[in-house]
This record gives sequence, C-alpha cells and structure tokens, in this order.
Amino acid sequence: MQQPDEFVDKLQQNLEILSELFGNSSDVVFRQLLPVDQTQVTIVYIEGLIDSQILQQDVIRPILEMTSDGEMTPTQLKDKVVNVGGISFVSNHEDASNGMLSGGALILIDGYKDGLLVSIPGLEERAITESDTHPIIRGPKDAFTEVIRTNISLVRHRVKDTRVRVQTIQAGNKTKTELALMYMDGLADQQIVSKLKDKLSNLQVDRVLEGEYIEEVMNQDNKLTIFPMLYNTDRPDTIAAGVMEGRIAIFIDGTPFVLLAPSLFVDFLQSAEDNYQSYLYGSVTRLLRYFCMLICLLAPALYIALTTYHHRI
Repeated sequence: MQQPDEFVDKLQQNLEILSELFGNSSDVVFRQLLPVDQTQVTIVYIEGLIDSQILQQDVIRPILEMTSDGEMTPTQLKDKVVNVGGISFVSNHEDASNGMLSGGALILIDGYKDGLLVSIPGLEERAITESDTHPIIRGPKDAFTEVIRTNISLVRHRVKDTRVRVQTIQAGNKTKTELALMYMDGLADQQIVSKLKDKLSNLQVDRVLEGEYIEEVMNQDNKLTIFPMLYNTDRPDTIAAGVMEGRIAIFIDGTPFVLLAPSLFVDFLQSAEDNYQSYLYGSVTRLLRYFCMLICLLAPALYIALTTYHHRI
C-alpha cells in the first residue's frame, strides 16, 4: 500500500500535496518547465531562501537546453545536466519540505517517484567582523557569524587535521535547527561525545533559537551547581584551541556563539590574548587575575570583620 507521505509517479498529485503542505503560501514558487522532449518538469522552492542566480544559470538553463537524446530521468539530471554540487534524491514530502526550508530547490519529473533536491542556499548573511564580546589587541580579529557552515569553516581553517570530526543533528520540533558537534578523534573522550550526541538528538523542545536553549537543557542534570557547564564564545581561535585540547564544540545555526564542552573554571578567568603573549607575561597576567578575584571576594568581608570586631578597643 502506498504511503501518503511518499511521492507518486503523477507530477500533478505531488504538486497538490506540496501546495497543501505549505498552505498555499505566496513565497512558495512552482516553476513549470517544458524541455525539448516535452517532459513535464517542475521546480519548487521558497523565495528568499535560495540563490536565484544559481537556480537560473545552473539548474533551469541546463534543463531547458537539454537535447532530445534519451529520456529525461532524475539520474540523468543529477549526473549530466544540473551543474550544482549538493544534489540528493528525495522520495517523500517530509524530506523534500525540510530540504526546501533549508535553502534547497526540489525538481520533480512527471512519471517518476523520486525527486531531486538541489542545495543552493542564498540567504543573506552577515560578513565576518571583529568580536564585540571578547575583543583583544594582539591576535586574530575574526568572529563567528549566524551561518553554521561559515563558523565550521573558520575553525577548520585553523585546525588542518584529518582527525577533526563533524557530526550534524537537528533539534527543535518546530524550528528544526541544525546543530553540529566538532571534536578531534583520538583526543576527545568518546563516551562524552556519545552521551552529548544522544542528549542533543533527544531534545524535547519546540524551538532552539540560540545556544542558551542548549545550555539550559545540559544543566538539568546539575541543577545544584552555580557554575555553567558549557563555555560560550564567538571567537574561532578559542574554539580551535579547545578542540585541539580534546574538548567538544557545539555549533548552533542562527547564532554567532559556539559552545565548548566540558567547561572548566579557569576558562572564565582566561583571555584569548593569553595565547599570543610570552609564557612569562601570560602566566603573570593569569596569576594577577586570580589574585584580584580573591581580593574582590575576601576584601569586603575582611574589612567588615576588622571594623566591627571589638570596635571600642
């Protein structure tokens, strides 16, 4: 029996289901094509989420310029016609809609059950700028953006090691936010990696819009501690250093902050600039921070104790 969620070999029926699935939204475009061999082809995409120039030059134009030699099939389009790298087959409406919401264009051919999902995201993204939360004088000035692929590449650029692993996860029942775990194989504890991956895969939340949603879930098992279990930063060099130390980075699509697990108390008393100073100068600076922290914690209490104890003497 045919599952209702799967594509059928009738193009018009597939289009009607997709139109109903998206509620006849005005930004969902159904572009009908009629190549040389008169095969009915329709491209479905969401306006504003794709690169329209790439769609026109590398997808639509090659299809329309196809010769009449042979029958047009999804395999032929994937291997010989469409000039885009990210192409995959989809066989059901759920995978197709998720791909379109992530910046993909769906190609459906009349007479075939499988569709082609072409990844051509074109959402405007913020340029890489200097960090506002952790500015430094000496060292790299770049910071993460809201695009997860850009953030991963900024760390990959610094850690040119084949042992670096990246695993993607979807979180949020409504937002379906893309998460990515990055760690170095052989250095990171595999038990922590597996536990973290399972926990993120089974998040029972409707939305994940920022790293705070992940931090809140991770702290549920340690409610008695006042210290954060994850360290967050928008500096790629800090995350790169953490990955090379054997820790795990958590990237969240849509936010310029990346989480580092597990976090240590000393992380909150260090500066990224310490890595670009001499050993002696950096050590003295860190010791000075610890000393100043003790003064801030103990000086008020010590002053009150000295001024109130036997104050008549």
